[in-house]
Amino acid sequence: MVVCAVKGFLNKMVMVCALRKVMLLFSKFLISSDIIRIKIQLLLLVCLNILVSCGDSPANDASSTSSSSSSGMSSTSSSSSASSSGMSASEFLVGITDYMALDKNNRRIIVLSRHHNSIYAYDLDNGLKTLISKNDLSLGPRVHRPMRMTLASPDLAYVNDISGRILSVDLNTGMREEIFDIKDGTANRAGGMFALYYLNGLSVAGYLKDTAGAAPIERVMKYENDTFDFVSVNNDSELGPSLSSGARSIAGSTSQNKLFVSTFAKIYSIELDTGLREELTPKFADINSNFYLQYSMDFDDDSDTLYFGNIVRSVNDEVGPGIYSWNSETDDVAFIPLKEQIRRGAWVRSVLSDNQLNSLYYAEASQLEIMRYDLTEKTHAALFTNNNTQIGSGPQWVSPDQLFPGGGPDVYVFDGVAEQLFRVDLMTGNRELLIDLKSLNYQDLYLETLNLSVAGIDLPNSTIYINHSDGELFALDWVQGELVLISNDKILIGDREVSLSSDLPHVLDNANNRVLTLLGGDIVATDLSDGARSFIPDLAVQSTFGQFSHIKLSVDGNKLWVFDNSQFLEPERPTKIAFIDLQEKTETLVSHEKDNEGPEFDYISRVAAADEGANILYVLMPYQGAIYRVDINSGTRTEMSGPNVGQGPPLSSPTDALLDKENNRLIVTDSSQLELLAVDLTTGDRAVLSR
Repeated sequence: MVVCAVKGFLNKMVMVCALRKVMLLFSKFLISSDIIRIKIQLLLLVCLNILVSCGDSPANDASSTSSSSSSGMSSTSSSSSASSSGMSASEFLVGITDYMALDKNNRRIIVLSRHHNSIYAYDLDNGLKTLISKNDLSLGPRVHRPMRMTLASPDLAYVNDISGRILSVDLNTGMREEIFDIKDGTANRAGGMFALYYLNGLSVAGYLKDTAGAAPIERVMKYENDTFDFVSVNNDSELGPSLSSGARSIAGSTSQNKLFVSTFAKIYSIELDTGLREELTPKFADINSNFYLQYSMDFDDDSDTLYFGNIVRSVNDEVGPGIYSWNSETDDVAFIPLKEQIRRGAWVRSVLSDNQLNSLYYAEASQLEIMRYDLTEKTHAALFTNNNTQIGSGPQWVSPDQLFPGGGPDVYVFDGVAEQLFRVDLMTGNRELLIDLKSLNYQDLYLETLNLSVAGIDLPNSTIYINHSDGELFALDWVQGELVLISNDKILIGDREVSLSSDLPHVLDNANNRVLTLLGGDIVATDLSDGARSFIPDLAVQSTFGQFSHIKLSVDGNKLWVFDNSQFLEPERPTKIAFIDLQEKTETLVSHEKDNEGPEFDYISRVAAADEGANILYVLMPYQGAIYRVDINSGTRTEMSGPNVGQGPPLSSPTDALLDKENNRLIVTDSSQLELLAVDLTTGDRAVLSR
């Protein structure tokens, strides 16, 4: 056996050396440019290493080619997927924004990870987790924040992203292909909130709206033979009640040839042949009149039952997070609570019906796990969980999004889903809940369309400044419990009034007693004394920054750092970093995706930390799971911590950071893994402070 192993090793080395020599000679004599030659040599060597490593994989071992009779899928295909991804089971992390589809033929769950721009598979028979497609590892156009996914067959999935595109994904090779862009042929239109479902053709729900500000028109379309036909359009009132608030999810019934479409708070059935719509929401009123935000639905044709999950957003929610069911034959409705009645903000992100096992599979976002619910035994069991142990005591958060400095060893963390503010002791990891914005004490702040962001914290006065989705700015004293409306004024742009909603980038300028809001190429200042809102005059800003941009104020208050994510809606526009000098009223470009050296920009997270004394920015890149160091003078980018730099728990979705220069570290929130981490500025090593 030893002799055979040695012979195999020597034969492989001979093959590697021979192939390498041929490749290098080929590139040397046929390519004249030094730079191009070096790049091609590197590419050839990488390809060779992949080929050699594939030769070692169990996928090519004769002993690994037997089929799994229960799944109908050979272990060869699973092994080759695992080896091509290079991802071990320990690296597979369930994120907070995952969607799932059930491949019944191969007995596996296909998982879409929005944070990682990737698709994974979870084998229901052996628990094997494999990577199928990822931006940096698979061929085809890049995905920009995927929103939904549906299976057309065991070999093909469709994915839509936030820029209004639909892509097909080959589940065998991971290759992606764009099949539709909502902006094609509609030069002055934008699209949003697609939901997808494959039912004898790809059905799509979403809206088109005029970019000049016209109201969106909800519509359901069907894609077949490279064309879209409208199935149901809102402005045709004869078809039934209008779809409201944007389509969130679709399920379908083959036997009934119907689609089921959910919006923020309503569910409809739509006949594919006629486009007729019927609202189903009243059927659930006896269980809960306040269920909200159905992100995922599934229809089981065998039992004629529709399943959907909810998120607990309302203080009036009567039953908590769980799964609702409706039988279309008997009209019976039921509710399945989650295994624990956990905090508000929890939700079922995805739910699947498996009639073969009489089970449901669901992803409960705040618990970071995929669960199986046995409909016969009425029991819950974890299929997969990250098994993260709790670090620090105190209440747990749902999605730690924003980070603010505190006094001494403390920092303040705002949970954007549960709308709660925590104080965290960095020495112990202990958490203290300071504010619960959904509690009855702050009922004036609550609306059904609640969506909040925090502009900043005035620590000496125990005051947090909150932006509401409807454009109001509130100040909340968490010691006195007093909530004050600062301003709900709109801004006039031409002949249009524009609200400063929570989706826009806001930042507290405490030194000047104002909140700054970035609005395209303008900055709006809200005076905290009287609530007056006005544009900062005479700005010489040439850029028009997108809605998904983020801002951060410099320590001296004179610079506004802008992290432009316009490519979210316009992929052709590159990501960039700039700053606006608030005294000189000028804009300066710092780093540009195409013009400066370094790893590629994709989506920059909420803000970054600045070490202005050292002319360095630390930029959070959630889709790369990395932190970049950006030289302010040259614009050069390098990876400071991430997959290639540093040891410790991976960065799944870093959302905010503070510079702790005294301890040579960044303090980072990770909203996907529900963690507060310390990242060493020198080594890039990562350690969990609170979880």
